[in-house]
Amino acid sequence: MFKLTNPDAPVAGGRTFDVIFAFSLFTHLPDASWPLWLGALAAALRPGGRLVFSSHSYELFALLNPGEYADRGNWTREFVFWAGNETGGRLDASHYGSNISSESYVRRRIAETTHLCDVRRFPMGEFDRYHDIYVATRG
Repeated sequence: MFKLTNPDAPVAGGRTFDVIFAFSLFTHLPDASWPLWLGALAAALRPGGRLVFSSHSYELFALLNPGEYADRGNWTREFVFWAGNETGGRLDASHYGSNISSESYVRRRIAETTHLCDVRRFPMGEFDRYHDIYVATRG
């Protein structure tokens, strides 16, 4: 089995899948982990397979008190990460914290790191109350 900090290990023993659903994983990863996990999950898809994953958008951030969750000095236009999570110390918050990402950030990361295409976004509220959902196809 793979570890959160080592997505380069073969996912699921090298098997491939038609669909991989990663709900509330990318919402917790720091910027540097996004391409690693996108690449690992995309590699575990069969041609034509779909990667379905969630993110937290700036629309959600606007509903929160952003100053409570992240130091304004660390905010960027497309991605905000803060070392805090709900695991009570079980998972290292520097590897599994919380983030907010823009649609342009998500699409750029997909384009830079995978051969996924036909990316569709379902904004917060269309699938889940707090998560955007992205569906991408392995070419």
